[in-house]
Amino acid sequence: NYVWSPTTGLNTNTGPTVIVRPTATTTYTVTSTAPNGCTGTSAITVSVNPKVTVSLKGPVCTGNGPLEAVLNN
Repeated sequence: NYVWSPTTGLNTNTGPTVIVRPTATTTYTVTSTAPNGCTGTSAITVSVNPKVTVSLKGPVCTGNGPLEAVLNN
């Protein structure tokens, strides 16, 4: 038996494998319980990087040469 928390960003909160899609850096904890009643706990932190903003310098025209892009986070 496996129970994950918090449930935010999880596809399910039970089972040995989950898919996480957090919108902010989150520490997930899983607690497993064996048939004999023994329990174990482990944690993992999933880091979410800030969104990147792309801006183009100068006019964008069809057929023009190279384009300069500026990336910021």
